[in-house]
Parts: sequence; structure tokens; C-alpha cells
Amino acid sequence: ILQTEDQDDKSIGTVSAILFYILALQTGLTELEPEDRFVRLCRNFCLLFTALLHFIHNIVNPLLMSLSASHNPALHRHVRALGVCSFLIIYPTLLLVYLWTNLQLSTWLLAVSAFSTEVIVKVWSVMKYVPIFLEKKWQNFFT
Repeated sequence: ILQTEDQDDKSIGTVSAILFYILALQTGLTELEPEDRFVRLCRNFCLLFTALLHFIHNIVNPLLMSLSASHNPALHRHVRALGVCSFLIIYPTLLLVYLWTNLQLSTWLLAVSAFSTEVIVKVWSVMKYVPIFLEKKWQNFFT
């Protein structure tokens, strides 16, 4: 979506696989009964996806900073980056609302809540770019 080149040595697939393996070992996934294993697997995927949100933030943050510093008139690049940021705020918020209304308090719920809240706060702090973007587009509209 962002059409950027990954500058990191780490690939998202490798990091995800290693994280999934570590979570499976920590939670004893292979030793559980089928019903408990499914619940644990869903919780592990939830943690994994929350970690992926952090990875996505690390990709979109430098892009937003470069777009705010440049005078790039390409509106589609700005819209794509802001769309990803919107997703990074809306999805964790909906996830937290769902989890807190349907599950009992546990250490797993607190961990997912902390990681999701961290993503929301990090993206919200980057969203200060939006007024700068709107001001530039407004000035370009009248010139």
C-alpha cells in the first residue's frame, strides 16, 4: 500500500515466524488439549498481530516524516500513509473494546492491551503531521 522499499535487514516474515515459535514454546501449545490449544493459538495470533502493527508503524513513521518535510504534491502518497495510520488507530481500538467487553481480566489481556495502547499512542503522536499536510494542500489550492 505504501509503496516503499524496506530498508531493514529484518523481514517481516522471519520476525513473525520466530515470534510465533517463541510464543508457542512459552505457552506450551503442543502439550494442550485441542480446545485449550485453539484458545491459546488464537491468543498467540492476537499477540503476533499486535506486534505486526508495531512493525507497520516502523514502516509508515519515516514515510510520514519525509512527506511532511517534502513539498510532494502527489496526494495519493499522503492519502495512503494516512490511511495506514488510520488503520493503526482504529483496529487496535476496536480490538481492545472487543477484548475488554468479552473476556475476563488476565495477564494476557493486559499484555495485548499494553501493546495495542502503545501502537495507538505512537501513531497518534505522528498524526500531528495531518494539520501540516492540510495547511500545505490548502495553500497549494489557492496558489
